[in-house]
Amino acid sequence: MKKLLDWFGNAPLESMTPQEIERRFQGEFRTAATWNRYRALLSLTYRLAMRNGKAKENPARLVPHKVEHNERTRILAVEEEKRFVL
Repeated sequence: MKKLLDWFGNAPLESMTPQEIERRFQGEFRTAATWNRYRALLSLTYRLAMRNGKAKENPARLVPHKVEHNERTRILAVEEEKRFVL
């Protein structure tokens, strides 16, 4: 949340656009997972603000999700390999 506050802390809620959010994210995040987590946190913040009458809309919901590639190559131990082969 600190990073989001550093970026947007002084900006009025209604002045934020999806394009501005996306520009900030593009310059900062290297992985899709990080992008998605910050987007989710910002969207939650806007939803809470809307619930409390502080905001009328949620521009973060219009920022696209990134596809996460979480595949890993796992090396099997010799015992594990034997169980699969037999």
